[in-house]
Amino acid sequence: MKTALWLAVTLAMSSTAFASVPKLYLVTGSTKTAVTGAGDHVLYNNSNFGGWKVDLAFGASKSPELTPYALNLTVTTIACSKSNGCKDLHVWLSDVGFDEWAFRFQSGYSVTTLTHGKSTYLNSWVGPTDEYFESDGSGGAPTVSGGIPLPKLGPLHTTSGETSNLNYNTADEPYSLTLEAVFLGCAGRNCAGYGSNAQITGSAIPEPGTVTLLGSTLVALSFLLRKRVAARRLP
Repeated sequence: MKTALWLAVTLAMSSTAFASVPKLYLVTGSTKTAVTGAGDHVLYNNSNFGGWKVDLAFGASKSPELTPYALNLTVTTIACSKSNGCKDLHVWLSDVGFDEWAFRFQSGYSVTTLTHGKSTYLNSWVGPTDEYFESDGSGGAPTVSGGIPLPKLGPLHTTSGETSNLNYNTADEPYSLTLEAVFLGCAGRNCAGYGSNAQITGSAIPEPGTVTLLGSTLVALSFLLRKRVAARRLP
């Protein structure tokens, strides 16, 4: 009894010690900040981040699981409050340790607030080497290369939404996931305002080609088995 209790406590402590936490990274011009979360979420707010008023940037992670979402990034609300305008704002969310075998990933992006006709778009990546912010180095920092990109969503000019898919087999190796929401800057105070929500999910449903290959293999094995049985029945 004591041994079982000790083992349970040890396992619980080990899983807690090695559990991943989501991270945010925000950058606009030369202004940058990195935020490490606690548990399964991370948040940030600032009344003047390089001229942007960030009411709330909130990230949530389901690592190591992929459903009902793997990562969720909500930004509500940001606005340019600098008199001479603001540069593009990049809001990143990333987490590691996803280990569910997936064949397809889907990203979704919806805009809940958009003023003055500006636009926003979303980049997302699967990181095969399981590193935070593993992307392709093309966005506004971080520049960790090696990520497999999903199709870009946007630019969105109205309160609307889009989704994109990536067929990618992760096998059984751990991997990271990363989202980057980009909000275009403008000239003049109160020249842009945004609110948005982004998600990435994964699916373990094989693609038709994979199913066909599996079916062909099963048919071949069945044929060989029947042939053996028939051979054994011969006098």
